[in-house]
Amino acid sequence: MRKQYCCLLLILFLLAGRTCACADPDLTLRDTASYPGPWAEAYSRILAERAEGIRAYQDYVAGITSAPACRAVGLTDLTSDGIPELLFLELEHETEYGFDVGCLRIYTSDGEGARCVLSLRPEIDDLLYSGYYLAENGVLTVRFSDCEMGWILQLRPDMKGYYTAETTLVEQEDFSGEGPDYYYVNGGKISAKKYRSLEAEIRAGQGTEIGSLQVDDGGYGFTHTLAEAQEALSSGEIPGAEQPARTVSGLPRLSFFTGSFTAGQRFDVYSAPSARSWRGANGKAAITSGSEILVAGTEGDWILILYELDSGVARAGYIDSRKIKGEYTAGVELSFSRTQASLAEAAVFTDDPVRQKSTIGRLKKGTKVTCLAEYRGWIYVEAKVSGKTARGFIPASSIGPAE
Repeated sequence: MRKQYCCLLLILFLLAGRTCACADPDLTLRDTASYPGPWAEAYSRILAERAEGIRAYQDYVAGITSAPACRAVGLTDLTSDGIPELLFLELEHETEYGFDVGCLRIYTSDGEGARCVLSLRPEIDDLLYSGYYLAENGVLTVRFSDCEMGWILQLRPDMKGYYTAETTLVEQEDFSGEGPDYYYVNGGKISAKKYRSLEAEIRAGQGTEIGSLQVDDGGYGFTHTLAEAQEALSSGEIPGAEQPARTVSGLPRLSFFTGSFTAGQRFDVYSAPSARSWRGANGKAAITSGSEILVAGTEGDWILILYELDSGVARAGYIDSRKIKGEYTAGVELSFSRTQASLAEAAVFTDDPVRQKSTIGRLKKGTKVTCLAEYRGWIYVEAKVSGKTARGFIPASSIGPAE
């Protein structure tokens, strides 16, 4: 049945005269709504809204394979913040060419609401033969193929938590059968040797498998069917996805929103609200207004911001509002906890809570820190580094009992 399906798909493809090897997968978010409420309630509403497409996908898989059940829904903590993300596949009909395609959606929650952070819709693929992997640095690898093409996508959350494509690796058959296959990375043609090297490099670092739709090998999806997910969310019984007990209780959640600044100004950036505090980039960290700057709020005359450099480094730090000219966004006054704790294990101390490409230093086991807030599974802390006050992020798991 699978072979007949592939042959039919190939005929339709050739009749349409369609070539998509260099095309980027469609990562346009189709759901921009915000779903308020605790994450289980918000996810239940999302599944109710998308139930028709999810059921259609499950029926689609059952119709062309021998899979006993397609678990098209996942509840997996991708961000390590104790709250699972909602992943699911749904069927959409490609009206222009008459194809049925599988679309991957991911929703995340801060505990008080949910939003869509990934909508992946390959143009010619049904997403039946797929694997999903999560690396420790937060990179999500998606592998999928149809009869003529194989795709490997590496996706990374940006500063706002939305997944963006970092690497797109494509292998395409020569449809005529008379020539070599074609290989691409990020839209550019490469050799078969280069493709194999990049593919091996990605495989080596892709991390843990969080889902598989390799139905012929007995893998039937994520963790739940639609009905199972709805039941789990209503009952609160989600094995492996319960919120863990916090080692530091009562910490406020840190959040950032898009700020507005008069363009053309350069601001020095410090890790803490003082010009005497530790400063990144070998003491030269700075941002020029005009690029995107996210704002958390103010502490006295200082504004806590998050910004991204061309190198891909994201940095959180403070700028002095007294040195800003023109109109700007400051945000609300920040309200931090000041809970004292010691590290239960050594930890990397970073000012880049998005990609961890920039580090302040490494804190030893037993180091005294002041816990200020939580942010996406990190604890925002204050500590001493080389005699200077520094603020940054450490894994929640590294914090010992509060003192």
